[in-house]
Order: sequence, then C-alpha cells, then structure tokens
Amino acid sequence: MIKKYLFNISNLLPPSGRAEIIKEIEAGLYDYLEEHFGHGEYSDAQLEAAILSMGHPKQVADSYRGRSYALISGRYFDLYWLVLKIALVASFVGLTFAIAIGDLFNTTNQEPILLSFFIDLLSAFWDVGLNVFAVVTLIFALVQYYSPLDEEDASDVKWDEKVFHALQDYSTSVSLTDMIFEIFFTAVGIAVATTLLPNVLAGPYSRVIILSISAVFGTQILLNCYLLFKGSWQMSSRLLTVVLNVISIALGYLVFISPYGIDKDKVSDKLGERIASGVQISLVITFAILVIIILWDSYGQINRLISENKKN
Repeated sequence: MIKKYLFNISNLLPPSGRAEIIKEIEAGLYDYLEEHFGHGEYSDAQLEAAILSMGHPKQVADSYRGRSYALISGRYFDLYWLVLKIALVASFVGLTFAIAIGDLFNTTNQEPILLSFFIDLLSAFWDVGLNVFAVVTLIFALVQYYSPLDEEDASDVKWDEKVFHALQDYSTSVSLTDMIFEIFFTAVGIAVATTLLPNVLAGPYSRVIILSISAVFGTQILLNCYLLFKGSWQMSSRLLTVVLNVISIALGYLVFISPYGIDKDKVSDKLGERIASGVQISLVITFAILVIIILWDSYGQINRLISENKKN
C-alpha cells in the first residue's frame, strides 16, 4: 500500500533527487504510524490513514518541485536532457557504422578513404544532430505545455479512499534501464536505415521500406518517451508495442530475406562471392535472432496484459 503511494509520487518528481525525496516521505509516513498507532505491525486501515494524512500525490510532489515558466522545466528537464544525450550518441554511432559500410559500396569517390569518411560523418551528424535536437525539444516542450500536471491546481484535487485505490499500481512501473536501452538502439536503427540502406537495398520499393522503417522506429521512440512520462504501462501502450513488434518482423523479412531487400549481387561484386555468401548467411541468422527477441517481448507484453485484466 505504501509502495503504491510512493510510486505515484515518484512519477511526478524529477529524476534528480527523487530517491532522497521518496525516502523522506516514507520516513514521514512511518513517523505518523508510530505516533498514532505505536510500534509493531500495522493494519491496512492504519496504513491508509497515514497515507490519507499526507495528501494527494500531486499535492505532495508540488511541495517539492516549484512551478517554472521555462520552455522545459520541472520534472521534464532531466528526462529531456537524458533522452537528448541518448539520441545524439546513438545517432553518431549509427551514422559512423552506416557511413563506414556505405563507403565500401561507393566506387565513384576519388578522395582518400579516411578523409571522405570524416567529411561524410561530420556533414551527416551535423544535419541529423540538428534534427534530433529540434524534434526532441519540440516533443518535450509540447508535453510540458499541454501537461495537466502543470496546469491543475493541486490544492483542489480530491483525496479520499476511492481516489487512493484508483492510483496506478507500482507493479506496472516502467524500467528506466529498459527505456534507455530501447531508445538508444532504436535511434541507431534510424541512423543506419536512413544512411546505409539506400546504398544496399534492391528493387523499386527501397524508398517505401526505408520510410516504413523510419516511421516504425520513430513511433517506438515516441512510445518510449511517453512511457517515461507516465512511469507505468497501460493496456494501450502494451498493445501498441505488440503491433510495432509484428510490423518490425515484416520489415526485417523485407530487408534481410526478400528479393526487395539487401542487393546480394551488389555485395558479391564489391566483396567477392565467398564473402558475399557469408554475409547472406549472417543476414539470415541476424533475422532469426531479431524474430526470437521480438516474439519473446511480445509474449511478455501479452502475458502481462492478461494478468492485469484478471486483476481488474
């Protein structure tokens, strides 16, 4: 019961200093319990009384975070700065890999390989970096502007037993590590898809495939940012994750296996038939690994959906 209450407060606090604030609030709860009910085991009614005495999570969180009129502030700024750094680093890593591989297929460039590589990398990262900064900043600015948490006066929030029992359960909480991991590799995927794939895809549908991959990866990053804002999973976010997973498998098949994917003839001409054969086997293995990972994640999401529905 106390964990559930503290979980809802922590979702409204900025990451920096959150742990110390939660410890302070938890200590205050137990001080109340000891003062009114003594030492020992506490009943649910006693725990509920202590929680109700503290106030609504929004009221408690507002007492620790001040109102700011900056473009991005409060509990959003630390998260914004974290996502921006992850996206920029991931973009740089993805571009480095994509341009290095792409140079192998570029037979028209007469400049020295290293010079050409660094020029292409700096040019691409300047362009992509500005776009990443603009998109991430716009998303967080819009979230803060339209956030009901910043517009609502916490002093007018209703707080009673029914409201408490309707709060989010900490068992649905989002793992910050998982979100960081997914945002990083999704951003790498976008950089690789937009930089490398135009050089290696075959067939008339290459542009459609690349745009589809970018759309799916972009939606995944937006979903991860949303989950970081909310701090917990909902049925809609789990369902969207499963849908994105299914689409990712289809796109993976198009890129790695289908005739409209990576141009095997171009790889053979550039690297030789023996190496190209090894590359083709590696692509099949990579696709199989991706399918296993995606199916396992989808199974976990569906299993949690079923469990949460049973609780409700």
